[in-house]
Amino acid sequence: MNEAVRENRKPVTARARTGGFNAWREHHGWSMAASFRRLASRPLGTALTVAVMGFAMSLPLAFFLLLANVQRIGDSLGKAEGKNWVWEGSNCLQPEERLCLLSLSDGGEDAVTVREFDLGTGQFVAGGFVLPLSKQDATWIDANTLLVARDWGAGTMTASGYPFVIKRLARGQAIDQAVEVFRGAESDQVGAGSFMLTDAQGHKQAMILRGTTFFGHETFALLPQGPVKLPLPERGDVLGMVNGRVLLKTSEDWTTGGTTIPAGALGVMWSANAASGAGSLSSPSSSMNLAPK
Repeated sequence: MNEAVRENRKPVTARARTGGFNAWREHHGWSMAASFRRLASRPLGTALTVAVMGFAMSLPLAFFLLLANVQRIGDSLGKAEGKNWVWEGSNCLQPEERLCLLSLSDGGEDAVTVREFDLGTGQFVAGGFVLPLSKQDATWIDANTLLVARDWGAGTMTASGYPFVIKRLARGQAIDQAVEVFRGAESDQVGAGSFMLTDAQGHKQAMILRGTTFFGHETFALLPQGPVKLPLPERGDVLGMVNGRVLLKTSEDWTTGGTTIPAGALGVMWSANAASGAGSLSSPSSSMNLAPK
C-alpha cells in the first residue's frame, strides 16, 4: 500500500502497496518519487519534481499521463462530489500500463476509495472497478480480476487497524461477492497485502505478504491450489522477476536446500514455488551491497 509521506510528499510507485510495509517498490530496476505541493485552489496536489533513483532508465509513459491527469481529475471530481480528494497513489496493469487503480482519500485520511482509470481515454472507466472507502490495498491479477485487502467486516482487521483478509474480485462482481484467497490473523501487527511479479517474457506471479510484525513478514506465492508459503526468512524481500526467476534479498544469512545466501546478497529462486530451490547471484562486498529496506 502506498503510505503517504506526511506533510507534502507522496510516493508514486508502479507496484502494489502493503499498508505498514515499505512504500517503495522497484519497477524495471528503479524507484521513483514525486514531490507534491498542496495549494488551496488545487487540493489534490500539484506535481513539482520527480526524483528517479536506481538504474538510469526512462520513466514509463503511464507515469507522465497520471501526472498530467491527476490535477484535472481531482478538481472536477472533488467539485462534483463535494470532496477534498487527495491522490494517495496508483497501480497500473502491467505491461500495457493503461488501466490504473487510483487511490483517493478525502482530505488525506488513511482510508481511501479506489477507482479504475483509463489512461488511453483520460477518464474513469464506466462501470469499472470501484472499491468503497476503507483502509485497503488492491492488485491487478489481470484486466478483469483484482486481489483486494480491505475491511470486509467484523473480524477482518488487525488490532492495529490493518486488513488481514485478501479476496479475489472479478469485474462486474459486487464487493460482497469477492472470494477469500488468504487470511492472516487478528494478532498480526501489520496486516496482509498483495503484489504482482512480471517480467519481459510475460511471466506473472501473484504474491502475498503477511505482516506478522513491524520488522518482518511472511511471503506467499498465490498458486492455483492456493497460497504457498515461501521458505524465506521474515527479513527477506522479493525484489522482482527476470525470465521467470524470482530475485530476492535478505537482511540475515539464509540457508535453504544446503545453500547459504549471505545477508545483503542478491539471491534467486528458480520459480515462485516453495520447492524450487534457491541460489546466490552475488555476495555483498565493500563495493557492492543490497542495503536492507
